[in-house]
Amino acid sequence: MAIKPATFTLAYAIDVLKEHHLLREIVHGRRWTLDASDLPGANEPVGSITYDTRKVEPGSLLFVKGRFKPEFLDGIDGKGLAAYVAETEYADRTKAIGIIVEDVHKAMSLLSAAFYGMPDLRRGSLPQHLPRPHQRHRTPHLRRLLPLQAPVDRQQPFSGARRRLRSP
Repeated sequence: MAIKPATFTLAYAIDVLKEHHLLREIVHGRRWTLDASDLPGANEPVGSITYDTRKVEPGSLLFVKGRFKPEFLDGIDGKGLAAYVAETEYADRTKAIGIIVEDVHKAMSLLSAAFYGMPDLRRGSLPQHLPRPHQRHRTPHLRRLLPLQAPVDRQQPFSGARRRLRSP
């Protein structure tokens, strides 16, 4: 996986998309490329990410998805849009950098996780199939799982680990 910089930049976002084979093209004006190093502001930090054109701030990354009307991009350059991620290019509507991808939903999932520092990797050591702390009856699930994680004695596979957990 691409090494995460101290701040989320367009160059890093493009590296993540390349790594997952989602990047199709990068559009800036009349120029189409796959190299992010020549783009203006490629190493500038991205301030925010959004899929709502009304919430665009200076330095934002916009995801264009769903039933998006190109008219929504009219006047967005005045709001300071840094780049947009879409499956089609909108160079006729904005001067922002266009990151054209194969699947915008997959790209949004990857880039938003990267933007927020991969929170799924920091979740903790509990397996994913266990209930979260706010749910009820977590202890029976942990009791059931503990013998499975304990080292197995090949001579006596049922050595009483379950009995010890049930006794007071």
